Amino acid sequence: MTETIQVYEQESLRIGDLCQGVRFTEAHWQTLLHSYDTPGLPFFKVIHRGIRWSSFVGVLSVPHLTIEILPKVEAASTLPDLWRNVLLDMLLACEKITPYAVPSSRLQVQQGMLPDLWLCQFLKATEALLQQGLSRQYQRQEGNTTALRGQMMFAENIRRNAVHRERFYTRHQTYDLAHRLHSILYAALQQASRSAANAQLRQQARQLSGYFPASCATPLPPNPLKNIPYHRQTARYRPAIELACLLLRQQSPMLRAGNDWSGPTFLIDMNRLYEEYVYRQLAKAAFQQNLTLQRQVSTYFWANRSLRPDMVLTLPGGDKVVLDTKWKLPKNGQPADEDLKQIYIYNQHFGAQRGVLLYPQVAAQPSFRQAYHQSGAQPLYCEVQFVRLLDEVRQRLNLKVGEEILAGLDLS
Repeated sequence: MTETIQVYEQESLRIGDLCQGVRFTEAHWQTLLHSYDTPGLPFFKVIHRGIRWSSFVGVLSVPHLTIEILPKVEAASTLPDLWRNVLLDMLLACEKITPYAVPSSRLQVQQGMLPDLWLCQFLKATEALLQQGLSRQYQRQEGNTTALRGQMMFAENIRRNAVHRERFYTRHQTYDLAHRLHSILYAALQQASRSAANAQLRQQARQLSGYFPASCATPLPPNPLKNIPYHRQTARYRPAIELACLLLRQQSPMLRAGNDWSGPTFLIDMNRLYEEYVYRQLAKAAFQQNLTLQRQVSTYFWANRSLRPDMVLTLPGGDKVVLDTKWKLPKNGQPADEDLKQIYIYNQHFGAQRGVLLYPQVAAQPSFRQAYHQSGAQPLYCEVQFVRLLDEVRQRLNLKVGEEILAGLDLS
């Protein structure tokens, strides 16, 4: 039996801690260290007899335990349903999941549900392919046949059919459903039918796998996505194939996990998700006001090293405003020295008089602007804006973020 616990990003979990009635044991800790504490997997930091979560949210598993890591903006946040819904809304807004992956009732999104979102997407994408009709492909086959077709392999035919003269060993082509794309989908469906936590999803995976011929059950190469020949007839397979490979490898849709652990691992860096959400909302608002917004604009500052702010907003007169998102709470509402220095350097190298730090808002914090102490005719400014993530009733994601940021910049 697999138990589930909830934790929040940037928190600590120690051996013996009791979470939602489940005890975090030394066996859980040791398995986490063995499975995930490797270079390139910055999911947590090891502390004395425990771990401290980083900025990654989502779900990871160890034997008999699923850990759900939720976003945490407020220091004393104890609203898991709220922040789970905020995370789902951000994933939807950033098109990391599709609307049909989320249950119609948010009350159904319970603990341990997050891994099933990508499984829902995969099953829905596979079902859509079946409704459109599976694509056949020419396959080169080699083996015994009862009719002479294709190229006769004389040496192999003599070796295998010296007694059975009615058989022919040939190399020939067939036009059928048993090709690599369907083998990948079939393997993912089989795995989902065995390992999905949700019984309804297991049953749906079993039903869908029954529509594929048994000949699709062939061993897959170590990297099944490599050199897949997408073309006009098979381009529609790409979303389902990519999700299938993620499920087969148990990797995150937003980063390469690179481990061999067999449990579900769906982890998302909140820094990246917050940046993308703010950019998408701001891009919509900027387009409506005839402003140009560029993302990840890069410029060299020393040798081959470059600077790359999150966003650069160009006003109609040509003036530029540099914007940088920070998924953290500034101490006492004041930006850290490294954030201020970063904006100052961006202003210098991008020719911008104004730079803006975009922090998430947790209370009624006012935005403010302060000039840098410097010598020169044109002053440079760093502005601090607190992005209101939640709407007025604090139950859903605020979808007016872009308009509010532009209003706070006072571009008139």
